[in-house]
Amino acid sequence: MSEFTPQTVQPERKPTPGTVNTAAYIQFAIFALALLGLIFGLMYSQDAIDAAVASLKDQGAKQDLIDAYEQSGSFSSIGQIVGLVLAAVYAVLGIFNRRGVNGARITTWVLSGVFLLCGAATFALSGVGGGTTDGVDMDKVTTAMSDAVPAWYNAFGMVSGIVQILGYLVVIVLLALPASGEFFRKAPPQLILPGDEVK
Repeated sequence: MSEFTPQTVQPERKPTPGTVNTAAYIQFAIFALALLGLIFGLMYSQDAIDAAVASLKDQGAKQDLIDAYEQSGSFSSIGQIVGLVLAAVYAVLGIFNRRGVNGARITTWVLSGVFLLCGAATFALSGVGGGTTDGVDMDKVTTAMSDAVPAWYNAFGMVSGIVQILGYLVVIVLLALPASGEFFRKAPPQLILPGDEVK
């Protein structure tokens, strides 16, 4: 008489709920916005910097201030590239979220919270500035930069920033809903005994 050795099998993966799919699509959309932001930034940011430098020179600004603005273009490009890389990581997490990887969900929560705070801080500080620095009217510099780029470029930056902030918040909520929690909960392996059918 042959002996039967019990076996264990992993249950089939649960279907991805709409809450997780929606969160992942938002993550993909945020990456797309970051990519567009990088492309537009490479197209127009130097024009804005050139306009700022011209305004500073017209107002007789000190050379160190002018140099700082001239060098800001390189730092801006680096910042945009880093932002794109982080957005790509965020999008990849969306892929793993759809596969039910709980570690990806936790990482998404952490990054969403960090990005949300950074985005909110950026908007809060965007209204700070202006006034006079070493006899230079910084409002004129800001106006010169805005006038040097298409109106839609500034509008895109504003709308994109708001959409991304809201997106991070929605992703956090969607991945915390009960339907998402059940999907990410790992089911125990099934023990197969004589006469059992694998489900």
